[in-house]
Amino acid sequence: MKYKTTGMILVSSFLLLLTLCSCKDEGNHERGNNTSPFFSSQVETLSTEVIEIGGENFTLELAFTEENRRRGLMFRKELAADRGMMFIFAQSIQSFFHMKNCLIDLDILFLKDDGSIIQITTMQAPSPGERSRQYYCDDWYRYTIELPAGTAQRLGLQAGDKIKLTRRIRDIIPDPN
Repeated sequence: MKYKTTGMILVSSFLLLLTLCSCKDEGNHERGNNTSPFFSSQVETLSTEVIEIGGENFTLELAFTEENRRRGLMFRKELAADRGMMFIFAQSIQSFFHMKNCLIDLDILFLKDDGSIIQITTMQAPSPGERSRQYYCDDWYRYTIELPAGTAQRLGLQAGDKIKLTRRIRDIIPDPN
């Protein structure tokens, strides 16, 4: 009986290790710069699109699946000044964003269907042990863009400004909300 129990523990441990190693990376998407302690063996790369915002070009990772939208920019220790993430929803929604497992402060731009900025908010990464705050938009939005904190102010962005959405972004059919 002792051998069966030991064998079951070994098999269970092996399966747990296999599961951890096969999970998708939730850290930085650039090779060699992973920040998640458990998922450094595999790197998932999201589709990107270059968008002009406030007269500057930004390479945005496109999060249009439920899984990618939920993960967002978790576990990133840094985000280059010309990078960000765009969240694309199937229809206009009114929901909240939070900074769970986010290590860097971010500006979030809430956009209407036509790319008009509805609201700009700076989201602060929680301190260790602190609970993540929720950030709401006062109106319905279809897209959001997360950029390094301070970018919106540096570019002089305001509610009402319009960001030209590429055809590719407008044509994406995202997972349902």
